[in-house]
Amino acid sequence: MWNNVELLINEDTNTVRLSSDSEHGSALYQVDTLVRISPSEKVPSNPRIYASNNQNCCLVVADATVVLFDPSFQTVLAHLYFDTSVDAVSVCPQGHFLFVAERNGNLHIIYVPLKKTILTKGTLSLWDSHSLVMLCCWPDLYILDFMLLSEGDSPHLQKLLVQSLPTMDVLYCLEVSAVSSLVQKTISMDVIYLLEGITDNSKRLNRLLYKHKFEEAEKFALAFELDVELVYKVKLDFVLEKLASVAIKAQDQDVWAGLVEEAKINLMKIMDEQYVVQYCLNAFWPTLSTAEEMLNYAANRFPSSQIQSALAKLATFCNLYGSDNFNGVSWIEFLNSTDYLKIILRFLREGNLSRAQYLWLRHECEFASKFDERSLNALLNSISPDIPSQDLSIWLKGVVVPFMWKVLPKGQVFWLKNCWPQNGLVLAELGLPSFWMSINLTEDYRTEEVEHLKVLVTNLRQLCDLYAKYNCRLSLSDFEMGSTRSMAFLMLDKVLAPELIPGVIESSVRPYALEHRLDLDQILLDYIKDLLDCCSSQITSLFTEWEAKAVAVLHCMTDTNLVMDALLELMYKAVVPWSDTIEKLVQQHLEKEHPKQELLKESYRLMEMKKLLRCYGIRNLTLSNSRETMMLVRHILKQDLPTSLEDSLKLAEAYKLSSSHIYYIHCIQLLEEKCIAQLKKLPPAETELVIERLTSWARLQLQIKEHISPPLLLQYLLTWKVAALKNLPSIFISAHASAHAKEDFDIILTPEEYDDPAVRQQFNQQLITAYENTRAWRHSGKKHPDKVNIIKPDSKAKAAVANDPDGKTKTLSTEAGLHRLARHLQRTEQELWADLAVRALDAGNVEKALKILSELYQHHPNSSTGRVLFSTAQRLCQMLEDNVPMVLPERVNLPALIHKLACQAVTICHTDLLLDCVELCKGTRGAADVYRQCQIDDCGFVAKVHFLSVMHFFTPYCIVLSDVFNEDGIVLDPVSVLPVQYKITTSLLPLSESTFHSLGCSCLSYCALQEGTDFVRPLLGPMATMLQSLQECSQLELAFRLLLESYGSILQHFVSNNMDLALSMKVGQECLKDKQTLDAIEKTALSSIKVVVVSLLHKVLNWRVVDCDLAIGLCTILCKSEVLNALWKIITSAWQNYSKIMAVAMVGAHFSSLYDDEEEKQKFLSVITDAEWGIKLGKLGVSIQPVFRQCSETKRNLIPILVKNRKITAEILQEYCNTYGLDSDSAVSLFITTLLLQEEGEYKRGELEGGDPVLAPGDEDAPLGHEDILERALRIVPQLSSTRDLVISLHTALSKLNPYNYERIERVLKTIQTADESTTMMGLVQHLKSHIRISPPTDLENTYLLENSLEGTPLANTRLPFHLLLQTNHYFWKIICECLYLNLDKLYALAVNHVVKHDLMPLLLDQAKRTQAHSSKRDTATVMQNIFKYALCIQNLELAAATIHKIEGLRTRGEMLTSKLQSQYQRSATENALMSFQLDCPELLKLTGLPGRLIVALFEHSSVVESMKSPAGQIYPDIHTVAKEIASINGVDLLKIRNILLEKWLCKTEQSNGKVCYINTYSSDTPTTPLGGSGLRLTFEHRSRVLLCLIRIADSATLEALSHTPKDKVKYYLKCYVYLSQLETLNIPYNLEMFLISPKEGMIKGLWKNHSNEPQAVRLVADLCLEYEVFDLQLWSGILQKLLVFNMVCKQDYFFHSFIVPSFFRTWRSVILRFAQFSLMAYSLGTLLLIPCSKKREKQIQSFLLSCNPAVILDQLEESMNTGELAGIPSQIRDAVLTFLFQSGHYQTLMKTEHFQALMKHFVLKGLSEQVNELVKYLVNHNRLVVFKYSISHIPVLFWAFCKLLFIFLS
Repeated sequence: MWNNVELLINEDTNTVRLSSDSEHGSALYQVDTLVRISPSEKVPSNPRIYASNNQNCCLVVADATVVLFDPSFQTVLAHLYFDTSVDAVSVCPQGHFLFVAERNGNLHIIYVPLKKTILTKGTLSLWDSHSLVMLCCWPDLYILDFMLLSEGDSPHLQKLLVQSLPTMDVLYCLEVSAVSSLVQKTISMDVIYLLEGITDNSKRLNRLLYKHKFEEAEKFALAFELDVELVYKVKLDFVLEKLASVAIKAQDQDVWAGLVEEAKINLMKIMDEQYVVQYCLNAFWPTLSTAEEMLNYAANRFPSSQIQSALAKLATFCNLYGSDNFNGVSWIEFLNSTDYLKIILRFLREGNLSRAQYLWLRHECEFASKFDERSLNALLNSISPDIPSQDLSIWLKGVVVPFMWKVLPKGQVFWLKNCWPQNGLVLAELGLPSFWMSINLTEDYRTEEVEHLKVLVTNLRQLCDLYAKYNCRLSLSDFEMGSTRSMAFLMLDKVLAPELIPGVIESSVRPYALEHRLDLDQILLDYIKDLLDCCSSQITSLFTEWEAKAVAVLHCMTDTNLVMDALLELMYKAVVPWSDTIEKLVQQHLEKEHPKQELLKESYRLMEMKKLLRCYGIRNLTLSNSRETMMLVRHILKQDLPTSLEDSLKLAEAYKLSSSHIYYIHCIQLLEEKCIAQLKKLPPAETELVIERLTSWARLQLQIKEHISPPLLLQYLLTWKVAALKNLPSIFISAHASAHAKEDFDIILTPEEYDDPAVRQQFNQQLITAYENTRAWRHSGKKHPDKVNIIKPDSKAKAAVANDPDGKTKTLSTEAGLHRLARHLQRTEQELWADLAVRALDAGNVEKALKILSELYQHHPNSSTGRVLFSTAQRLCQMLEDNVPMVLPERVNLPALIHKLACQAVTICHTDLLLDCVELCKGTRGAADVYRQCQIDDCGFVAKVHFLSVMHFFTPYCIVLSDVFNEDGIVLDPVSVLPVQYKITTSLLPLSESTFHSLGCSCLSYCALQEGTDFVRPLLGPMATMLQSLQECSQLELAFRLLLESYGSILQHFVSNNMDLALSMKVGQECLKDKQTLDAIEKTALSSIKVVVVSLLHKVLNWRVVDCDLAIGLCTILCKSEVLNALWKIITSAWQNYSKIMAVAMVGAHFSSLYDDEEEKQKFLSVITDAEWGIKLGKLGVSIQPVFRQCSETKRNLIPILVKNRKITAEILQEYCNTYGLDSDSAVSLFITTLLLQEEGEYKRGELEGGDPVLAPGDEDAPLGHEDILERALRIVPQLSSTRDLVISLHTALSKLNPYNYERIERVLKTIQTADESTTMMGLVQHLKSHIRISPPTDLENTYLLENSLEGTPLANTRLPFHLLLQTNHYFWKIICECLYLNLDKLYALAVNHVVKHDLMPLLLDQAKRTQAHSSKRDTATVMQNIFKYALCIQNLELAAATIHKIEGLRTRGEMLTSKLQSQYQRSATENALMSFQLDCPELLKLTGLPGRLIVALFEHSSVVESMKSPAGQIYPDIHTVAKEIASINGVDLLKIRNILLEKWLCKTEQSNGKVCYINTYSSDTPTTPLGGSGLRLTFEHRSRVLLCLIRIADSATLEALSHTPKDKVKYYLKCYVYLSQLETLNIPYNLEMFLISPKEGMIKGLWKNHSNEPQAVRLVADLCLEYEVFDLQLWSGILQKLLVFNMVCKQDYFFHSFIVPSFFRTWRSVILRFAQFSLMAYSLGTLLLIPCSKKREKQIQSFLLSCNPAVILDQLEESMNTGELAGIPSQIRDAVLTFLFQSGHYQTLMKTEHFQALMKHFVLKGLSEQVNELVKYLVNHNRLVVFKYSISHIPVLFWAFCKLLFIFLS
């Protein structure tokens, strides 16, 4: 019991920033603990708490305790206890009344001010929460116990979250106990009340610690035995924060002294070693002494290395900064730092070398392992320039350098190199002694470093000496890269004036050379060469300073040889013309005697040649050989100056060239007269030599055609011949031939070119190019570029030119000229045409190439032509593989033409090429077949004949279907499949070389193996790709052929190369590799073949007409078991398609014969027999399905159905029985009996359990009359071998006839007489026919009819019952005596009958109804006594005995009578049910004795379909209710009937869908039997109907729940099922998955390709095109034409959808003409309205309406387009007609028609006020005002116009 209530007045209040592990957030919140409620005893582990508040009070509930507080939680208003837990509680807004609901069901109302309960209820009740009014009460209901549950409660900790809106960011999070609840109150943003049940005192302690109430917390922890050390730690943490604040703010001692003392006190209370140590280390102690004291304190209490290390750092810190500069923050930072080198660098940058030295010495070992070159760089860069060098050198020498030699020996030299030479030398010298003192010289691994340091010292000393002695300043790097020679050059480079050169050489260069033992003259020569090389290429003036400098250096040289070398160098590099200094210097040395004197003179002559060449503009030319010299001579001679020849001879003399060669060149340039004159000046020897050279030049000129013309050369040769007196025959011949070619064809050929076939071929190609160019230009109608005087080219004309890239070939205008020049080039006509074909093919003009090849094949059918045809076909295959652009005729089938070329090549090719040609034929045939599956036929539009005449000769049933299988597949994409197919072709037959070898083959099947070449692998990739494409598009025939031919070629390839396996194994190991490859390919190929064959066999067997030959061939590929399983599966699933079953069974029988399997063969033959009978009986409307594939005895079960069929004959029955070995006599007897028993005009329909309603067609023949039935029966009787069974059957049937129907009885009796049987009943029939009855039927007759289930008939009033008169005399006299006088015995007998009828029979009926009927038995005994009393009064013993006998059998007859009465009762009740629902029509009342058939007839009632259309205001009988009532009356299984009807209707036509929907609206708890339970094969048509009905009767939620599919997708599936059902009708096997993933355009074109002659297929293609937006112009042209031919004009959607496609303009025009031809004017106008161009549209519409009667168009709109708007077209047509009528003034033609109202309505709705005014004027003027008034009586809008015009006319 929660009886302790403690009010907390701001005791536990604080503002905190909650950031602990259990509380998250950064906002400040005030947490107040207002009330603490605790129990006095143990409570459940999870008590139930609840709280709420309003403006006047606060309510808290804990289990069975309720406490009411004031809003501020300062006063307890009520504290109540209850017996059980409180489940619901509420308080009124004013706080006066408290409502409490206990779990035991008690409801209390308490008045709070008096704390008095004013009402308590011990009952379950329902109250209104707003008005507090009891709505309902259950006083009798005993409440045991109940509990309200809420979801989401967790047994673990809960969290209180405060979130911001709208981002829902968590501002505050507080973990509370599991027993917590928010106080329900009005909306407030200031205060949140939380009721929390606390069982853990640690949370209370945490709250106190958060608020820093340490004294209370310490007391609380001690009181509740909690961890009091936690209080000290939290308090120390608080002190630590204060110390940190003091250290940062640098406050006075008074502030921090108390904190330090408090820390000391609390640390003494803590026994946690780690905490004390860390606290002393991390605290911000204000002074050095305090820090040392606290560290020593920690060391004394808990000695550790960490404290000792801290004390050492403290000493370091004190020495670095001093005790006076101690700061807690700096100390903690130094204590936690580990990078001492960083501190040292900082000291160095600050210039504090002493601190850096001290810290280095204290902590050198700690950073030695991390010291690297980067650290060394940082150290050197950190040294401040203010540090004295003496102090720094001492530190470096004593500390840093030894340290670096130990930790970084390789960096020693590196950092010294970057200093100035003097400083570096000092540092290096400092380093050497320290290093020698610290290392043992025996250690070899550092000797290299010592040597480096020594070299460095040496270089630095030399660098310093160079500057000191020779004033040459260099960097160490430049010095190390240079040499002593480069140092001397550097000294000379720094001299700028040439006059100072001698002084510098004497003062600096010569001493330096002597010091370094260098040859001064050689140094100077090298300098001159270097100077000339560097500066001679940078000449900017005629005289430069470097020449003077070089001359000054040369004068300082003493060695004569070296001086000459220097002079020669200067001569070569000096600027021409020479300066005076250079010229003077050269002349001085030419006069001296010297071994190199001749060389100097030769060089001088060359310089003179340079001067000579300057006259011809040639400068700085160096002639290295005679060829360059001759080029220079030719240049001089070409200048044609007077001194040119003389200068050329000088040049030739200088370079030692032949003078005759100069004369030869000069003569060539002179030619003719000048040449002869020049020759005459020469000596004879020179003349002959020159002429020989000229002749050689002429030969060369014949090969250089562009230099000179051959005719001119011929003239020159004659001149030279005269001059030289020599014969030159070969030259004359060549020149003559070249001149002839040049003159006729502008072609120059050398003799060598004439002899070279390759050159002739090249020129032949040029000739063909010229010929093609000329034809192309002529065809383009432009002038040839050679004949026009414009520069700008014509782009169109250029495109017409063949391959002539340079355009230099001269035109060749005629074919005769082409042939003439070809003969000159030794080319035959056949070779020329072949070249023309190849060139056309190269240019991509396939049309021209094919034309040439056709003529070539026709006129030159030889092996050469065969080779050309083969090469061309192979080339075209390669071009198609590579997608090369081509010029083709329109609508040409190029793959077929390629195959034709290959076939032609086979007929005329050489035997060596025959195998390759055959292989090419196979490949091209496959490609042609593939391309055929990429095409659709373009039927176009038929001739303009009358439509009715077309339909007269065409009906949907006259289509002739071929028996040859034509595979239905998706049309292939030629862009993707043709290159792959031709890749396969080229892989099977690679491109061969131009030369063919005897007995050599290029095809894969027969080609020889080549080492390192794999012919098979390139085939596998494209073959797999092609196979996948064909399978995806369901082109299985092509896939099968691809596999067979490809695998056959591969197999033949390996076999032909490994004929002798043993021999191949001996020759090499390739055979084993080939065998492994072939095994792998064989495994893959056979697997693929099996998959393809199985699928193809399935398609063949499911085709509309089974191709048995192909099917048998495919079966032989598969194994026996697979084939048999597939055949039997198809037979089983074919249902009643007996034609297909018979064809499949014939395939199976033939297949079984191949395997000699007689058993299987007999099974198939049996199926064939059944299928034949199925076809035959199906034509009669009888289904053989119930006995199909059953034993012969089962076939007997079909005979009762057969005999009821109107079309059956005795011959058919006998044939049926003979086929299955049945007794034909019994069947015929049954047939005769059935025939005789039917009434006149009666039409025997198949009963529900009888024949197949799907196959039963309507019989339109007239019913048979009495005489016809009898005549037919009598004709059949003689066909029986024995009539015994017939007589027995007829006698039995006689009793079932109506006793008043003498005609039917007479038919039966006459048939019995015909069967050779004597009968006496015919006389009775004749006698009764002559008797007319006057008395009504007796009860005995009615009882007889009732007992035999015979219907009453009006004939009973005029005829006597035949059957009763044939029985005993008792019945006879009972009937006959009705008309006679009765005696007393008769009276007593009548009395007995009266008592029996009115007293005994009611008692017996009442006794049958009651189970306990003691009183009724006593009444029955009394009545029986009275009956015996009357019977004893009868005097006639015979009559008395009969009466007693009747009384004795009364009980038995009573029971029988009861049964009959029950049957009568059921019929009466059924009639009453029908009448109560107004269904008492004669057809239904006639079936009251057959409840099953009656219920079927009810569901087939016409009101069912009408009710599904649901017209407004119409009431229809509830068929479900009446059927249920009739089934209940008669004990019929209604569910079974409904299931049978579902199957029947779903398998019927689409009109049955309404019945299916209606029958499914019946709600029943019993599930419906799944469709197909009777063995029915479900087609896609069935599925579509089922799904359609389901969509109609089910709502969206139910539909999606049942199908797990969105409703939109279900509707799309319905559409797909409809399409699949139509495909199924066309015998195209598709399933839903295949249909969804198949490319729709390819599938549509495939359908059109194979089924365009079928109306149903055409309609399906049109629907699919509209559905999937396929608007191919060629396809739609054929579709529209077929739609018109098949009389599908009513499908307006096809036309209106097609007209909105802009590309169908030509189609529009054809359709318009067709509509006009059929007098469909409205359709024509609607088509014109869809013309996109507005101007053309208006013009065409005006012309059309002027040529026809607009009223006819309006009439057609009313007649033909009443099914609804088609895209608004009818409205547009009407508006167009009415607008035209008004604009043309012909609207009066509609005055007396029904369209006049539409005309006025059109004007009103369009707001055409002027037209309305004009119309009113017209009506008034033509005295049509009455008509107008009548017309506007329903159009108030026109009233204003009428009034206005009326006023005008009256005035």
